[in-house]
Amino acid sequence: MIYIFRQDDFLLSSDEKNISRMTNVYGRPADKLYIDSYAGSQKKEKKSYKWINSEVENANRKRKLAQMYNQIAKGKGQKYSLEEIQQIYDYIHSENSKYRAMYKENKYEEYLTKQRDETVFEKFNLKKEG
Repeated sequence: MIYIFRQDDFLLSSDEKNISRMTNVYGRPADKLYIDSYAGSQKKEKKSYKWINSEVENANRKRKLAQMYNQIAKGKGQKYSLEEIQQIYDYIHSENSKYRAMYKENKYEEYLTKQRDETVFEKFNLKKEG
């Protein structure tokens, strides 16, 4: 038996005129976890079309949440649903946690200035992370 990870992605040439399909990854069924991991890292390493698009979508989502936070901080939170506000809070909280961890590791004061004020969410009934 052989395990096949079938790539469903493709690569664009640097001039974006040629398209080539990513090759499948083969191995023993016992090594399925490693094969899947390797195939996923290939997408990132070779900057496949779907990987680039997902990175762009993720960056756009983060920018959108940051802009929505700015509106809440200005007192215009009523235009967002509670679900959207929860997503904004989760994003801001995770970013603040990241900056606190980076400060603890490197003792670089600039990280602390990048944190956003989470008290703007106190008027909403949110599930807060620990």
